[in-house]
Amino acid sequence: MMLEVKNIQFSYSGSEKVLQNISFSLSPGEVIGIAGKSGSGKTTLLKIIYGLLDPSSGSVIFKKEKVRGPSLELVPGHPKMKMVAQHFDLLPDHTVKENIEHRLLSYKKSFREEKAEMLLKLCGIWEQRNQKPATLSGGQKQLVAISCALAEEPELLLLDEPFSHLDHSTRNEILRFLAELKSVLGFSMIFISHDSSDVLQLSDRVMIMKAGSVERIASPEEIYYHPKNDYQAELFGSFNKISKSTYVRPSAIRICQSHKSKFSGVISAISFRGELTEYKVKSQGGKVIYFINTQSNFPIGKKVHLTW
Repeated sequence: MMLEVKNIQFSYSGSEKVLQNISFSLSPGEVIGIAGKSGSGKTTLLKIIYGLLDPSSGSVIFKKEKVRGPSLELVPGHPKMKMVAQHFDLLPDHTVKENIEHRLLSYKKSFREEKAEMLLKLCGIWEQRNQKPATLSGGQKQLVAISCALAEEPELLLLDEPFSHLDHSTRNEILRFLAELKSVLGFSMIFISHDSSDVLQLSDRVMIMKAGSVERIASPEEIYYHPKNDYQAELFGSFNKISKSTYVRPSAIRICQSHKSKFSGVISAISFRGELTEYKVKSQGGKVIYFINTQSNFPIGKKVHLTW
């Protein structure tokens, strides 16, 4: 394993525990996305992994060596990891190219320039190389921040809400870019996002956190289609609760013939969403189920039979 997080607990002085018995591992080249409501301890965990905070107990092992926190390191942060925060941390008086080169000051000038040029082109910001951060869009700033983090070729990239300032189109563009970049450069990644679609799209495994604890770690498909409770289901969009322990996503429900039906009712509301349309179906007994279909021509009042 590249990374092993073992029984991490953490609390700020005089406060309740922020993290409780956190344990998981990360393989080389793997991506773990962390999901959870605000206050669940996601950012604190990332800071402990990177070495910016000392855990109250437990340990972080990176490539068989214990990560040392600020109480033992003059300059906190592991040299083979890089962390990108949601506020970018760019030097405002330096150009884009200079921001990247600044991360390589211990190397020869020729190497700094060559590496900066490679990253600028790889990240699609070559044309902005002589601009300063204030002139860039949110998406461009994020690409610069990622380029700076990759300058020293980290083996593990940590991203804290990397897409929070971006519009939907730019977010999707950077998600695709990160997936391609990871396959080219081969680094591992742990990232936090408040947007469930980001987590599902980019992760090999998803970690769900709640109140400082890890609720579950599983594949994106398993997390999305087979939540264990309401909290897990709610994090990843709309759902139908069929029974106490059975959850079905609207996309998993389809229209069928009456003899195969698990639920019958009348369409009572329609929500057009472009390529898909969401229908609200109400049974005679008042139970409601939502389903999604590519067709948008089912009228309100139409009786339908559903299965899953």
